[in-house]
Parts: sequence; structure tokens; C-alpha cells
Amino acid sequence: MRGIYRRGNIFWIVYKAGHRLIRESTGSSDRKLAIGALDKRRAEVFEGRWVGRARDVRTPLSEAIQEFMTVYSKPRKASSRDDQIILNRLQAFIGPNGYLQDIDRHTVEQFQLRILDRGASKARVNRYTAILKCFFNRFVDWGKLKSNPCRGIRLYPETARTHWLEKGQLDALLDSCSDRLRPIIQIAVLTGLRRGDILRLTWDRIDFNQHVIQIVQSKTGTPLVLPMSEVLEDVLRRIPQFSDSPYVFHEDGERLRRFGWARTDFQKAIKAAGLGGTRMHDLRHTAATQLRRLGCDLPVIQQLLGHRTIRTTLRYAHVHPTELRDAMGKLGEKLLPRGADHFTITSQSGNGAAAPNATAQQIRSESQPEMLRGLLQAGESEQTVKPLTPLSEES
Repeated sequence: MRGIYRRGNIFWIVYKAGHRLIRESTGSSDRKLAIGALDKRRAEVFEGRWVGRARDVRTPLSEAIQEFMTVYSKPRKASSRDDQIILNRLQAFIGPNGYLQDIDRHTVEQFQLRILDRGASKARVNRYTAILKCFFNRFVDWGKLKSNPCRGIRLYPETARTHWLEKGQLDALLDSCSDRLRPIIQIAVLTGLRRGDILRLTWDRIDFNQHVIQIVQSKTGTPLVLPMSEVLEDVLRRIPQFSDSPYVFHEDGERLRRFGWARTDFQKAIKAAGLGGTRMHDLRHTAATQLRRLGCDLPVIQQLLGHRTIRTTLRYAHVHPTELRDAMGKLGEKLLPRGADHFTITSQSGNGAAAPNATAQQIRSESQPEMLRGLLQAGESEQTVKPLTPLSEES
């Protein structure tokens, strides 16, 4: 029927009011109800009783969250689970009887402070804000809000994390790992995979004949084909396979949860190795940084990590301070070697143009007359050097 269409499982209606085309959600998956709502709106417009679209009606926040997840987040976003968690926390903060239209900028900022007080980092709060902006923008587009309450809220300044493990630290961590955790850590540093992708890894994704691992990244939903090294194959072959579970790492046949024993064993291992503050995700930074130090180009590292842009890869492939020091040392040795008894002066001609390097004279730092004579012999413009006059005792 003309004037009715679906977004996900929800029917929407379209009708004209004056010179405007109005789109309105029925909030229902019942087609007959949508037809009735459309007929009602058209009658209101025809009889002059139409006073505004549905955004003038108060929408319970719980219904708004359900509509957002059904119509927008789950069909379009690989991170829809994170959306659900954050919006549920917003619902708990607002209360069970809260309405979408009652949320203003002050409420959102108070919600940010609540998350900070509970120990979240500023970077994490910024991720919350980004999801809330997306949530409210959808209802502005759908005509249920006049403006986005997140508009004008500035993100917190973030400090980029630059933590990775050196070889000795990695050896200490592996020595401190439990037997069931050690292969997870080894795969993490040998592949650079995210923790979630490792815990979801199944045996059918590992091709020992072609020597590759083929997965769909949980964060982005994009495919990733990862070549396997001999060391990585050896680690995988030593992991026992069970017919009752398709997962490489599992517990009672089910895949491991990120808050299960993998997390508690990792916390014990970093404490025993003296690496407090290290996160599982730092192993991904470690893989990228070591690849760069081995001479791999950034586009190669980008593809191995499955990043969409090389800008993201730059946040993972870190530069060690000793590399910066060595680079500056090489620059100094190249341009001004130690023990050299000369230096080069490139002057400018009288008209302001730079003199060619071929006319530059190597001048020994002996006495001022000899330096001046050398400059004149090199074809430089004549300069007048006034002798220094001693200051009078009265001044």
C-alpha cells in the first residue's frame, strides 16, 4: 500500500501535511495497525485537526531503545552489543519511567560524570558519548526529537596509550602464565588478533594445508585472511581438539567468555611477571610494534591487523625512545662527524640569493683575519668588520 513501508520490523507511514512530506513510525510490526494509523493521519490533515507529528508525543525511553536496536543498530552495526549495553546503562541512570523527550544536555553530562565516577577512562566515556549521539540523531531524523541533546558536548581529551612488551617482558609473562592461558598469549603476539577474535576462533577457520587463518573480525565485521608462520602452526597443533566443541578455546564445549578464567589467569600472570597495568589488548600493540621494528611497511602491518585506515595502524606501531636516539645519532654522524676540524658556511650573495654550494669555502677556525681572507677568496661579497672597541670605564 502506498504510504506504508518497513524499517526492520517496524512499519512507517508517509503522508502530506500542507507542503511537507511527513514520515512517522507506528512503533508496531502489525501492518493492519499501520494502515489504520495512516488513514487516521490523512483524515486529521483533511479535516484540519492535525496538530503535529508524533514527536509531540512522549516516548518511553525503553521503547525508544528497543526501536533503535531493532531498526538501526542490529541490522547495520557489528558493535550492536556495545550499543545495547550502553543504552541499558542510560536507562538505569534515567529510571524505568523516563521518557526520551525529557533527556537534555545536562542529563547527558550528568550521565558522563556517573560513568567517570565508576572508574571508566575518559576515552571510554567518549565512546559512550559517540553512541548516544548516534542514538539521539536517529530520533531527530525520525521526527521524534527536535534536537540532539548531545549537541555541543565536547569530548574529553584523550592520551594515546603507547604500551607494548619487549622480548624480555614477553618471556617473563609467558613463564608466569598457566598452561591453559599460555597458548592464548602466544597466538595473540604471533597474530595481533583481538582478544574477542581469539576466544571465538574455531577449527574450521584454520587451514593447515593453505597455512592461513580466515576469520570475520568481531569489531568491524570485515573478513581477515592471516598467513600462519611455522611457529604459529606449531602452537596451534599442540592444542587438543575435541569433537564436542568447534572452538579452539572452550569451557565445557562452549566458547570462553572474556570475563571468565582467561581474564583472571591473565591478571595473575601479569602480577607475577611484574607487568602491572598491562592489558590483553597491549599484545596487539606489541605485535604491530615488533613488525615495524623488523622493517615491515605500514601498509603490510595495516592488512595483518585488519585496520581500515593506516591512521589507525599508526596508533599501534610505536617507536621506541632508543630508536629516536639512534636516528639523531646517525644524523649527527652523517652531517658533522666527530673529530672533524672543519665546517661549511653557505652564505648569501648581495642580492639576497643563496650562493651555490660549490663556492662554499672550508674555513679553519684559527684567527679572524684568516677567516675574513678565506671568505673573500671564495668570491663572497666584501664585508666590513669593525674592530671591537673596549667599553670606557665611565659607562
